Amino acid sequence: MSVVIRPIEEKDIREHVEVLNSVIQEREYLMYGQGELTPQEISDFVKKTMQKGIMLVAEVDGRVVGWCDIRPGEQEKNRHVGIMGLGIHKEHRGRGIGSKLVEEALKRAKEKNLAKVELHVFATNAKAHALYKKLGLEEEGRQRRSVKIGNRLIDSILMGKFL
Repeated sequence: MSVVIRPIEEKDIREHVEVLNSVIQEREYLMYGQGELTPQEISDFVKKTMQKGIMLVAEVDGRVVGWCDIRPGEQEKNRHVGIMGLGIHKEHRGRGIGSKLVEEALKRAKEKNLAKVELHVFATNAKAHALYKKLGLEEEGRQRRSVKIGNRLIDSILMGKFL
């Protein structure tokens, strides 16, 4: 299996929408619920991130199977901090793709002079939490029972890394 990590291109947006929606359907990893984002909203987000931040995709055999984005803060006082998002299609997890995406995204964030990267991870997502710790992100706080999936109330863990 050959994995290519590269910046997203407009031609990739349709496949990115498919992968994002597949992760949303699982309900366990992203804050979004099914149907909360239209393809146009996703496309607009990707294009904005392409201009102002970092938007990478993982490609396997010519197909987009995952992404990592880092968006700098919107305000003057927090533009030095990037907010990271990550997702991998379930059929491609456990193969090191997430590590490759995050490592490349962090490298590019440093090149863009971001001072810090932050993210939220659900406390129930042990694999992602371990991945982020392995790559040098540290827990900075916990929002207790701030996420509701079905009838379960789950903590959200804030993690960060100074670049």
